[in-house]
Amino acid sequence: MILVGATMAVALPAFKAIGQQRKDIDQRYLVVTAVGNLAERIRAESSGKDLSQERLNNYQSALIGELDLNDPQAELSVVNTDDGEVSGVRQVAIKVSWRNIYGENVDPVTLTLWLYE
Repeated sequence: MILVGATMAVALPAFKAIGQQRKDIDQRYLVVTAVGNLAERIRAESSGKDLSQERLNNYQSALIGELDLNDPQAELSVVNTDDGEVSGVRQVAIKVSWRNIYGENVDPVTLTLWLYE
């Protein structure tokens, strides 16, 4: 009986840690999927020329509302990258961060979308 009790005392915290890691992985998968879907939506709905920061703010609000996370933060920004060689190229940066159940910031998910005319 003592052996079984000692084994359970060691095993239960390990199972709890494994469960937390699984939840963290599930949250990251949810965010990666949502960000990928948002990138596809942005690409389908805009050509790059008509993409404004106001429109990105609307996408940002929708993304935050879609995510069931602890304190989700999303940043969407658009950058014109006319460098003389290639014109009409715009870059959209999407970054999502959140906190885990312990209140710690997790590594953010970032995606860069390039729009060519």
